[in-house]
Amino acid sequence: MVIYTELDKALYGTLQAALLFWENLVEFLVTKHGFVMNPYDKCVVNKTINGKQCTIGWHVDDLKISHVENDVIEGVYDLLNENYGKESPLTVSRGKIHEYLGMTIDYSEDGKVKFTMSDYIEDLLEEMPEDLSKGACSTPAANYLFQ
Repeated sequence: MVIYTELDKALYGTLQAALLFWENLVEFLVTKHGFVMNPYDKCVVNKTINGKQCTIGWHVDDLKISHVENDVIEGVYDLLNENYGKESPLTVSRGKIHEYLGMTIDYSEDGKVKFTMSDYIEDLLEEMPEDLSKGACSTPAANYLFQ
């Protein structure tokens, strides 16, 4: 027996849902609020606010907003929350160190940004089957790859 159903909303986690959200977010940011799509990465938009660049980059529904003024970031958050936080408020991570898409992004040193993935790699190693951690493995990379 096969049952067919029609959904009223996109099913979270599907490619179609990600595309629908991307289209909706682009419409919201570019058409309604004047952000400009980055020509090299279609998941990045920019807008000059108070004479400085505001950048929003995203992967599916995880956004990263940057601007030198915290008030601008809060204003963009308020716009997004007003539109997308109707069922529950958007979650926010503030401060000098952020966890984002398996990366730790550290802004604590002036003029530098440090990206690490130590926790992600440790989790991968813990989940790895024991038989894969023994012995040598072949690789398609040539011997001179890192020379």
